[in-house]
Amino acid sequence: MKSIVTILTLILFGAGCSSNNINSSNLIILPKSQQEAYLSRSKPTQLYGFSVFGQPNGAVGIKGQTRLHPNHKASVKMQKNNFPIIQISGKNNSEKSFALLDFSSPSSWMDFKQSQEYDVNFLAYRERNIPYVGNFNTGEIDAYMGVVNQLRIDQLFLENTPIYVKMSIGSLEPQSRGIDSPLITSVLGYDILKVFSAIQIDFDANMIKFASSEKYKPNESLLVGKTKIIEEKNKGLVVEGNFFGTSSPIVLDLTGDYYLTIPQSNETITRQLSFGNLVFRKIPTLRFDSIPRAGKKLFEDLIITVCPSEKIVYFEHVK
Repeated sequence: MKSIVTILTLILFGAGCSSNNINSSNLIILPKSQQEAYLSRSKPTQLYGFSVFGQPNGAVGIKGQTRLHPNHKASVKMQKNNFPIIQISGKNNSEKSFALLDFSSPSSWMDFKQSQEYDVNFLAYRERNIPYVGNFNTGEIDAYMGVVNQLRIDQLFLENTPIYVKMSIGSLEPQSRGIDSPLITSVLGYDILKVFSAIQIDFDANMIKFASSEKYKPNESLLVGKTKIIEEKNKGLVVEGNFFGTSSPIVLDLTGDYYLTIPQSNETITRQLSFGNLVFRKIPTLRFDSIPRAGKKLFEDLIITVCPSEKIVYFEHVK
């Protein structure tokens, strides 16, 4: 395989002659010829034990998920205050990079250069590549399903992790959510995060804790509320909320730098929203999306523990 330096030289040269450049000095989109060259070396889905299913538009989806080692834990620092950005590495532990944890994203992402450094293999089914065909904005950049053989969060390993590779270098916008420092080259969406037994976000301590299989036991003296996780296709982490006695699914967006969004809302303040016994009042509200979304500003003075296998999210006071 060509060295990454040679690869980037070819990409830069090709991009200079291509109409694929877009209005950003920090972003290079791979020319179609370069994309096709890499995609031609794709591996069959069955090699990783993944199955496929048809979709209405004629494309295919994948059934399969990352594998975790049992009884592993990790406690890592957020790399940006009040934002769930962590440092990860590949099989070679010296290859450090920054990943954004986005519970509201149903899919995970990686930029092309990072995918090459982490030895990602693109996937194919019946010799056809698997493009991203979901509703989330990719900035009109092609993205294809691949597999990372190994990702590391401290000493916690994720193996054979499906991830979409955006065929560009330099920025994961809009998946990086407007964050330009540190440079985010991977986004771990809910398709990956839901495999953990527990993930705890502590904005006050600027820490995130992961457990691969251990059941989480909240501190009853600090517990202020809990809510059920709801299965909603292509919506990320959705929980049961309540607006003045009316139950409603709500996306938990622990990356979003806002309080609350409500579709078709004509109000700038929501009088009350609750998650179990946890009640918020007079919440600044924006109009957005097709489902209510609760942003991280609502929870920054709490400890949030997401337990996907139990389908519960716990909210606790800071110790």
